[in-house]
Amino acid sequence: MRQTDLDGTATWSDVVAVRRDAPNVELVVHPNPCRDELFIAGGALEGEQVLVLDATGRVVMDLAKLVYGGIDVSALPSGSYSVRMTSSVGRRSARFVKQ
Repeated sequence: MRQTDLDGTATWSDVVAVRRDAPNVELVVHPNPCRDELFIAGGALEGEQVLVLDATGRVVMDLAKLVYGGIDVSALPSGSYSVRMTSSVGRRSARFVKQ
């Protein structure tokens, strides 16, 4: 790639190939908004860490095992949250509203 500076000098950078090992799968949660239970479409991949964070980014739930059923969110106060799923190959997240 060529970059030309304001003084007219140009430099070239190397082209680097990027390989992504994880499928680019969007994280989908439902129902949204929810009241008592939240479901992750497709569940978690093996080895993924599943966290629920509040609007400030504070971890309010840490689900140490795979999530195939619903997540009980009935104890959470009403508000905006996000589910973050992290593995060795990347991170996925989705926002939801708890009523």
